[in-house]
Amino acid sequence: MSDISPKSLEMSTAVSREAQCHLRALVDGYGASVPLKAILPSIARKIGIGHRRARAIWHGEARRIEGHELDALRAAAKPKDQNTHAVRLFAAATALEAIDADFHRSEIDRLRNLARALGRADVGGDA
Repeated sequence: MSDISPKSLEMSTAVSREAQCHLRALVDGYGASVPLKAILPSIARKIGIGHRRARAIWHGEARRIEGHELDALRAAAKPKDQNTHAVRLFAAATALEAIDADFHRSEIDRLRNLARALGRADVGGDA
């Protein structure tokens, strides 16, 4: 019997797949004309890991993914316009609050929560 629990295997598989998805999104951003051999080292430098490590993640050969690696992949794969969208959501919530805060309270809260979920922890308001 193995020392690794099935739950642990599921978690590591899920983390591995998530890391691969983020890495694929980053690779897709370069376009089809750039060879993968050139893209992976560039991405690896960008997120602060070695190019062999990036290749292992790409091929699903990494035995485990460290938290800082996954965080770096998430941050790098985050769409650039996501921040702009969060600002617009927060502005819409502020406008509704100026019109009638009591009437629009649920929508105001929803918009602000969406803005925060998009990574804008600095959006204001009393949500």
